[in-house]
Amino acid sequence: MSSNQIEHRYFPNVDQLIFLSNLTNDYQQFESIEYFNNLKNLINLLNITSLNFSEENHQYPIELINILLNNLPKLNSLTLSYRLYVCLKKQSIYSLKTLTLIFTIYSSISPPATRMRDLLPSNQILTNELILEIVRTLSLSFFQIQTLTLIVRHLDGFDNDFFEWLKRNFSIEQSISYDLILTDKIVRFYF
Repeated sequence: MSSNQIEHRYFPNVDQLIFLSNLTNDYQQFESIEYFNNLKNLINLLNITSLNFSEENHQYPIELINILLNNLPKLNSLTLSYRLYVCLKKQSIYSLKTLTLIFTIYSSISPPATRMRDLLPSNQILTNELILEIVRTLSLSFFQIQTLTLIVRHLDGFDNDFFEWLKRNFSIEQSISYDLILTDKIVRFYF
């Protein structure tokens, strides 16, 4: 191969993208549109059905996420931190069937009671109040979404009263069912 030839690889059958990154919009060498253009030269974006920003603590440029959401026509599953979710352009997620939101800790009350929880921004803390807000918003405004998964990644998992709280607030009459997986700190809602 001569020095002026560039090896070109293309992966046309990729259907899932998982990002592991600590880049931010402030990083001078990172341009979201340039990254996106390089990505579309590597894979066929028309085949992507799942997009995953799985690390709650890592930073991902919101501009890149919005560009991807607007350019993945078959996308039906998105995983990202709630911290990033609140920054999204909501019209870009209307076609999703599955949404997974990641939180650092769970606190049954708002604001959280312990000092450690006071050190975290509120958009990293899952509370009962926030669960109700998210479920109501998705069920009323995002008709395509069938499954919402909430994951608590670090410090505290769900407390002992959480199961009873779920039963009181999400009865069968509301047509929203749920699964609680205490060992994995996951609650999943079905619409």
